[in-house]
Amino acid sequence: MRRGDRGLWKTKDGRTLRIRDMGEEHLRNTIAMLDRQIARCKANIWSYEWLRGEMAREAAAGPVVDSMFMKAGLVAKRRELQAELDRR
Repeated sequence: MRRGDRGLWKTKDGRTLRIRDMGEEHLRNTIAMLDRQIARCKANIWSYEWLRGEMAREAAAGPVVDSMFMKAGLVAKRRELQAELDRR
């Protein structure tokens, strides 16, 4: 999902749904899936912290930055889904 996709969720089969139209069970399952993806991103970020050498850090910089941006997007979408679930 991109920045302009606020209020929308894209399913794994490519359909786009309005978050407000998702059932409670679908919201819960999606939030749980995002929690797992966020945990994987965190693990990827922290797995590079032990690198001390300059070349090692440079080699890791791309994947770490990618994981940080991905995590930020996942966290934002998770908050949006959770807000809808809490609203109900």
